[in-house]
Amino acid sequence: MNAAVDSSQTKRLLAILFVTLFLVMTGFGIIIPALPYQTLDLQGNARTVGFLLASYSVMNVLCAPLWGRISDRIGRKPVLLVGITGLGASFLWFGFAPSLEQLFAARILGGILGAAALPTAMAYAGDITTPEARAKALGILGAGLGLGMVVGPALGGVAGHWGHHVPFLVAGSLALVTAAVVAIILPSRAASNPQATSFVTALRETGGKLWPFYLLTFLQMLAFTNLEATFVLYAKDRFGLSILQVGLMFMAMGFVSAGFQGGGVGKLITRFGAQAITRAVALILGLSFALIPLAAHPALLLAAFCVTGVGAALLRTSLATGVSRGATAGQGTAMGLMQGFDSLARIFGPLFGGVLYSLHQGLPYALGLGIMAIASVLAFLLLPGERRELAEANG
Repeated sequence: MNAAVDSSQTKRLLAILFVTLFLVMTGFGIIIPALPYQTLDLQGNARTVGFLLASYSVMNVLCAPLWGRISDRIGRKPVLLVGITGLGASFLWFGFAPSLEQLFAARILGGILGAAALPTAMAYAGDITTPEARAKALGILGAGLGLGMVVGPALGGVAGHWGHHVPFLVAGSLALVTAAVVAIILPSRAASNPQATSFVTALRETGGKLWPFYLLTFLQMLAFTNLEATFVLYAKDRFGLSILQVGLMFMAMGFVSAGFQGGGVGKLITRFGAQAITRAVALILGLSFALIPLAAHPALLLAAFCVTGVGAALLRTSLATGVSRGATAGQGTAMGLMQGFDSLARIFGPLFGGVLYSLHQGLPYALGLGIMAIASVLAFLLLPGERRELAEANG
């Protein structure tokens, strides 16, 4: 496996990766407000929008582990470029597609190729950092992701003023420019695991060792996307908030979460260990699901929502740190498998949330509380000790 580079070079490379993921997620976020309108323009409906969103996640589930393994074999940079370029091409195709069939083809292409971007960037960060510094590095990248998802939808709303296809043109162009920048300034690194271990063997080794982290990743994202899919409706129905007001809530939550990921999470994990933070934050995240339906004022709702966002962000970073430190069959394989479980939860979370909300407003949050209660128990029972994990990562 590649050794970590010196401190000054690590900071420069992390800055490049931060900007890369920020730009990628900004482009991804730009299309969020426009995708339903573009679908409706081609005679689609709400069900069509749901299937389009699900098709992307399904392809991520299937392809992220494979791309991660390929990056272990041939190196990170070419796979990262495939992911960013693929996203850019899919955005442009979607924005100018003349039929629903082509919308689905564009989303499927984006899911297949775009699955290469995130796990490869995370694996690159794992390559260039020591196990002790990995939490801070992954927190920085998580902050880039979070900021991109805050800025992107806002830009998408502005760009959509000139036509439903314009956000896709902007997002596609931004992705292709990002790919060009990465091609020029991001150094190539030798493959971290070029030996001829089969893909299935690598997955078996990785999954057999790190499955508690993957299970918790799935449960956390299942709970969070269940909330995310229904929060707009809840804020509207319970407090009469406008789309603008709810959008500002999402923006506030995004900035607060990104701030914690960029500054606080690395210090917390370094001091207390990834496992201790995972256990504590799982409890806090579960509590936040209970606070949302108890909020009697929009300001209290915002506070509870921000706690949920911060908890989810910290938990993702601590789980990613545990995966990265424990990876023995290649950082890319481990991160790709984690991304697959994340995407799998993104398929089912909104589905469960929508069905439960139609039955009662409070049910999605009861589900989130129940899921995180289970996750908290599993975190205490299944996660390995920090000393053992670090010894294995350094061995």
